[in-house]
Amino acid sequence: MEILVTGGAGFIGSSLVYYHLTQGDTVHVIDDLSTGSLENLKEVLQHPKLKCHFVELGNFKNLSKLLQSIDLVYHFAAMVGVLKVVKDPIKVLDINIQETLFLLDAMRSIQSKARLIMASTSEVYGEKNIRILSEEHDARITSTLSQRKNYALSKLVDEAYCLSFFVTHDIQVTILRIFNVIGRNQTGAYGMVIPRFIHAALKNCPLIVYGSGQQKRSFCDIRDFISILAKIIHEPKTVGCILNIGHDEEVSIYDVARKIISFSNSQSKIKRISYMEAYGEEFDDFQTRRPDLTRLKSLIQFTYQWNLDSSLKDMIEYFRDIQS
Repeated sequence: MEILVTGGAGFIGSSLVYYHLTQGDTVHVIDDLSTGSLENLKEVLQHPKLKCHFVELGNFKNLSKLLQSIDLVYHFAAMVGVLKVVKDPIKVLDINIQETLFLLDAMRSIQSKARLIMASTSEVYGEKNIRILSEEHDARITSTLSQRKNYALSKLVDEAYCLSFFVTHDIQVTILRIFNVIGRNQTGAYGMVIPRFIHAALKNCPLIVYGSGQQKRSFCDIRDFISILAKIIHEPKTVGCILNIGHDEEVSIYDVARKIISFSNSQSKIKRISYMEAYGEEFDDFQTRRPDLTRLKSLIQFTYQWNLDSSLKDMIEYFRDIQS
């Protein structure tokens, strides 16, 4: 197959690149390196079947021509991370929506029959008094002044565009509402909690927990995520679907911090600070975010190979090695 990965130098995107190269596929990457990194691709940059285009997706003038040979598109290019979203909320809306529309228009213009996997987010569910979140639940964007909601809003608009192009132009899209994914190449630079905690623990620095620390999250190892996604792309019944994807084991952020301190034999302490101190007024966070995977499990069969503890231990050893 011939594959296109937008955001292919990012954490998840680069993992998709490695996977498809091992399958013998030709892989094209489009990434402007604003949040992605060449470091994530360093082992395959000279691979004869990897073609890299380091440019903003919206400025890639040969996209329609490239798409003519593409069998599968992963659209993972986006502004991500709480810190970037809060810092530049207008740019989040502009880039995340316009680049998705640019891609869809290019696919429509050549009547592309490629599969399209569009990365959305669990944040579209908003804050709900529901412990387990299903695709049947309404999306909810709050009316507060919090700029964090712009990321979820941009992804919800992306979903609407994708489904409209599916209905009107037969674009073969599957939308993934992604819950937290973790793994070795993940950076904490933009607010991702686990790499941020691990880097602090290895330096015996305080682990900063925002709010009470009792917020619940589920974390899926990137290797399990890729394994599940590899089954989704080969299942025709997933076309036209919105699917939750992630791990269904939940844990509090405070307990994650405790685990990391224990597994790394760190002398770090846990320090709580308020959301207002960290991000300013009107910042929203979600108290629980755990996926209902009933729909996904009705379409494909999968088992997890990694639980949170094994993933954390693996990440700690990886970060310890690269810091030494």
